[in-house]
Amino acid sequence: MPGPVGSALRSFTLATSDVDAFVTHLRGVGWDAGYNQLSSGRFSAALDSVSSPGVQVILHRHQQSFAGAGFMPRGAYAFGLLVSGDGAMSINHHSMGADSITVRYPYEAIDYKFPPAANFLTISASANRLDELADAALGQRMSQILRRGQVLTSSNADVVALSRSILEEGAGGSGQSVGSPHILGDLGRFDRAMMDALLRAIRLPDPIRGWSARRRIVRKAEELVCSSDEPPATVTELCVALGVPLRTLEDAFKHCLGLPPKSYITAMRLNRVRRLLAQPCSDTTVTEVATALGFFHLSRFAEQYSRLFGEKPSETLARARR
Repeated sequence: MPGPVGSALRSFTLATSDVDAFVTHLRGVGWDAGYNQLSSGRFSAALDSVSSPGVQVILHRHQQSFAGAGFMPRGAYAFGLLVSGDGAMSINHHSMGADSITVRYPYEAIDYKFPPAANFLTISASANRLDELADAALGQRMSQILRRGQVLTSSNADVVALSRSILEEGAGGSGQSVGSPHILGDLGRFDRAMMDALLRAIRLPDPIRGWSARRRIVRKAEELVCSSDEPPATVTELCVALGVPLRTLEDAFKHCLGLPPKSYITAMRLNRVRRLLAQPCSDTTVTEVATALGFFHLSRFAEQYSRLFGEKPSETLARARR
């Protein structure tokens, strides 16, 4: 069932025992995919998806093992990763487990095989935009990275967590649900967050070395994160602003500050929230301040805030109003 989820965003859910309806639905959202069932039992599958003009996220859930062939969406790189299943999946005869991700060219022909009880994610992202971000964050365009291979070692936890949050929010059909990350209310935020998670998941080039270079990078990063009116909200955006690859940035932060850049950005944003809550206007709310500073998942934000400051954000606001 398709439905609107905010400006230019679309969501749909599908649960069916009709394989032909399933294949037709996939083709209708840009995936030219075939399906040949390999394990016994009545066909059963479900899909959940949220998409913008630039990014599409689909969680596939299948009971039976199946194989097939088809083409990737046009104009987009397509990422695929196995969330869970009774065995590995295979893309163009390359076996993939939970510690890898495949990236395919726009409209590339592929064949595939999935295990029984497979839950897997497919994420397509604008080829032009992703090439730009990859060049800034990884030092190479995605098309250059894929020359080394299209099944990459990866850390998929953040991609899976963000995808689940997005899909849970989209399931409400209104763009918001209780405890949701509120990311779907902003089209640009949705695209940036998803592409940032994908680029941080894949294998990265080796960093540059040298203490003075590291120190210059960290000093400039601190200026951007702490002093600018619109600080970078993601690590990828910080890489773009600095003009350095992600691995170089992580190496510099590790040696100079002893923590990852993502942790630093989060801590600085939390401190900004605390200062705004400590000096509130008459109509200031925790939700308003948190979402304005890029915290999409409010329950996670509350946990991070409490862990850092030893009190709930609502307690900071209440104390300021006494």
